[in-house]
Amino acid sequence: MTPAQWIETLVSLAVQASVVIAAAFAVDRRSSGPRAAGRAWTACFAGLFVLTAAALTLPRFRPFVPWDGVPVEVRWAAAETELAVGGALAGLWLAGVGAALLSWSVRAVRIHCLIGRSRPLEHESLAPFLKAAGLPRDGSSAPTVLVSDEIDGPFCRQFHRQVIVLPIFLLDAAPTELAPVLRHECEHLRQQHPLQLFLQHGVRALFWFHPAAWRAGERASLAREYVCDDAAVPNPAETAVYLRALLNIAERAERRTPIGTLTFGGGAEAIVSRVRRLTAKAGGAAASGRRRLGQSAATATVAAACLIASQICVPLDALASSRASYSPWPTWTARTLHAFDVPVRDSEPFDAHLPLHEVREKLQGGNR
Repeated sequence: MTPAQWIETLVSLAVQASVVIAAAFAVDRRSSGPRAAGRAWTACFAGLFVLTAAALTLPRFRPFVPWDGVPVEVRWAAAETELAVGGALAGLWLAGVGAALLSWSVRAVRIHCLIGRSRPLEHESLAPFLKAAGLPRDGSSAPTVLVSDEIDGPFCRQFHRQVIVLPIFLLDAAPTELAPVLRHECEHLRQQHPLQLFLQHGVRALFWFHPAAWRAGERASLAREYVCDDAAVPNPAETAVYLRALLNIAERAERRTPIGTLTFGGGAEAIVSRVRRLTAKAGGAAASGRRRLGQSAATATVAAACLIASQICVPLDALASSRASYSPWPTWTARTLHAFDVPVRDSEPFDAHLPLHEVREKLQGGNR
């Protein structure tokens, strides 16, 4: 892509992301519960991946080109500015993506090493806790439970196996106190939240420059915690025990729990929100009488927003031609198609009334 096309692509992609994230926030507020909200955020992050791939590999629909009515001298000056700025902007975006992926990889290696240093909890020691939590105790379906003295809060991970890592001090708790913590972590695994977190971090790396993407990640994480809180407290009678465990662990976990995992705390703001929600739920707070979106409706709404957003194009390329309704194919995609003898347009069919080489000569001559 030319520098001007890079500018148009990145700005259009940022606007598309804003539309999709705004739709996901709206669905979150109107959803029937945290499960529906979590589905909406997963659809949002998957949609942003698809939009990014489409922006980098496919032409964009361009219904109008505002540059036709602009004086030739101004249009050429804009083109020269884009030529100077576009490459730097693309390089900055790629550098940010690379730095985010590197940081993410370093954290993943640290967590992997931490899990490798953790010791498995013997089945005889684990059985009372699994029984109190009402969880499966056979080796085929139960997750691997490890303990570590390097963390102050439990977390789970799901890659080639399901793993829950507990801080060693939790083993001193009574089975009834640790039971909701185990149910919370097992619900993360059942709902495949670690895989959703992987998707979320990928979007955050691609849109590292977009504040809404960071805020979306925080909201999605909170929705996942709500889902697991509901599973951890199947009846209001256990709320007090669970809240004590939550506050105790969260206070410790602020210090050493690995970043980038599904931790039990979630930050001070998230903890306050979760405590308020659990307290209101235990007190029998009435739900709103408004019609709410279910899981399927929430997913479909965000998917529709992605489809609409995919048609958004901010026409910033000063050399774009109004003779084509679509932008040129990106160079790497066009070369691949050309290799299979598929004819596609990979350059602008400039207007006949805009001989840019003559305009440049005229401008240079006027400065002499």
